[in-house]
Amino acid sequence: MNIPPQVMNAASELRAMYGEHVEYLGEFQGSHAYYYHYPDDITAGVCPVYLYDGTTVDEVTGDIAMNILDLLVEDVNELGVE
Repeated sequence: MNIPPQVMNAASELRAMYGEHVEYLGEFQGSHAYYYHYPDDITAGVCPVYLYDGTTVDEVTGDIAMNILDLLVEDVNELGVE
């Protein structure tokens, strides 16, 4: 799936540091949800989630991001979230 440029721009800082790891999650409350999947050799907290409604991108972090990941990913442990 092609990631919209608005989402790629919102994740540009992480992409510059760790590479191209933005992935599509699915639909969440009327928006397309994407997340930045840290590389396996990086120890980080919860992956940021980007909600794109076709116009704007909202970056979600922390507990809210974890809740979205729980809803949209079959096995969140596979993401390496600690």
